[in-house]
Amino acid sequence: MPQIPGSLWERPDMLAALRARDIGQTFRLLRQYAGLSQTTIGSLTGTSQGKISEIMNGRQQVTMFEVIERIADGLEMPDIARMALGLAPRTPVQVPIPRRDDSQGFAPLTTPPSLDPVQGPREGEVMRDPKRDDRPTMSASIPNIQLRAWRNERQLTRAEMAEWINQTPVGRSERLSVDEERIREWEIGDVAWPSLPFRLALTQATGRPPEQLGFSPDRRTHTGLIEGQILPPDALRAEAELYGTMELAQQLQASDLGNGTLEALAEAVDLLCRAYPVVPAATLRDRTRKRLTQITRLLSGRVTLDQHRELLVITGWLAALLGCVHYDLGEREEAETARRAAYEMGRQVGHGELMGWAYEMSAWFALVEGRYEDVVKSARMGQAAAGTSSAMVQLTLQEARGLARIGDRREADRALTRGADALALLPIPEHPDHHFVFDHAKWMFYAATAYTWLEDNDRAEEHARETIQMHTRPDGTSNAPMRVADAHLDLGIVHARRGDLDAAVSQGMAAFDIDRRSLTDLVHRAGDLDRLLLQRYRREALAQEFHERYVTARFALGTRRPELLD
Repeated sequence: MPQIPGSLWERPDMLAALRARDIGQTFRLLRQYAGLSQTTIGSLTGTSQGKISEIMNGRQQVTMFEVIERIADGLEMPDIARMALGLAPRTPVQVPIPRRDDSQGFAPLTTPPSLDPVQGPREGEVMRDPKRDDRPTMSASIPNIQLRAWRNERQLTRAEMAEWINQTPVGRSERLSVDEERIREWEIGDVAWPSLPFRLALTQATGRPPEQLGFSPDRRTHTGLIEGQILPPDALRAEAELYGTMELAQQLQASDLGNGTLEALAEAVDLLCRAYPVVPAATLRDRTRKRLTQITRLLSGRVTLDQHRELLVITGWLAALLGCVHYDLGEREEAETARRAAYEMGRQVGHGELMGWAYEMSAWFALVEGRYEDVVKSARMGQAAAGTSSAMVQLTLQEARGLARIGDRREADRALTRGADALALLPIPEHPDHHFVFDHAKWMFYAATAYTWLEDNDRAEEHARETIQMHTRPDGTSNAPMRVADAHLDLGIVHARRGDLDAAVSQGMAAFDIDRRSLTDLVHRAGDLDRLLLQRYRREALAQEFHERYVTARFALGTRRPELLD
């Protein structure tokens, strides 16, 4: 094989071409700097000379992953080039196996003192307070999901990624000593912008600049990501007060629109959407249905074309919210009717995000009902309509969960990464409690479930525990109880697989004890744990205890009597 200088793959122009997956430019650089002819490149990559010519001249693009992987293998790209293309490294990270200490377990890895490694915070790097209380409490930091997604896709542990960074040229020259804890701090968002040596080493290890790994010099470490100005429990009351203003009530009764009425209506709908995480589903259903009926009357009133369009959008969001709470309560037919209405409103006005959420609801219904191929299909159809929006992110994550249910690890990881990258394009949400807004913490929640279904127990546990921590207030209450309930069930399944029945049932019961619940989701996820417990621990009293609680929940769902769980 012709020799390709190793330094060629580290050239900035080559790395830029690889990150852009511009195979034509990659071939041109190989010809320019390594003297490879089209025939030689074709021979190495298993491609005809004619096709190589078309690629190099820009008449044909290489987009299929399998072809890109074949090209990388044929050219024997080193790992820095492979990772710039988004491929897994060819050489596994070699992490030293720690010695076993019979009295204290595994002894920690140590670095010879003579190396004087860079361990502590460097200038320009914000680190967490080492004296902080590590009990589960809600974090105000923005999780770095792009870095986490990059690591997950390559199936690296935090320790393995740390060692990979330490072994880069910058890592060795600067004597960096990145460890598992530093990776964790980066991923949970405690460090918004690492200092220069770490940024350079990260780029060498991943083939991505720091900005494409979720870091930003402008990001604040504490932004109020989790809590908005109005807490969700107050949102329903605020909506009632806004709706009850004399001007708005009079306008609605007169079936006419005055100045500011549409803005007030949109704000009222936003408050209802923000109430979704914590307000009981039946209460929210009744309020939303009442508002939908009242606002629908305006569509036949004296309105301009622009006002009619805005009313359709407002009505569409209400219909989407109503569909969600109907489904939470097990009211399947009503949920589908509302979903179709939301889609139709979006279609009439060309509102891609609203249409995208209607597709997302279809994917969600299919996921709960075990139609996993339909999950992927609906999610991908929705992505074609949603544009750059929260709906696009959630659709991508629903696709990942559908793929996880099917057992397609590689594509599920890729979908999770695409979702992280799509979320990075959106501004930090002002109100992350809004049901139709996707926030960084929600990515963690979706990833926990995906890895539970993929039976990656360590990764599932990592994401589930951090989901609970991010959503638990100092007083023990939660701002996202349904996410926390799912995370408890993820942990229950992980414990059951590991043989810890007590912990498995404890986590499962914790999910049932949460007040605000999607009964449909709860029964669906608890069923996973119940089947596993009966399969492995059928004769154990604890397994039977959980089974009885699950059967009660299933009966409550089937009879539409959620109060049976109270």
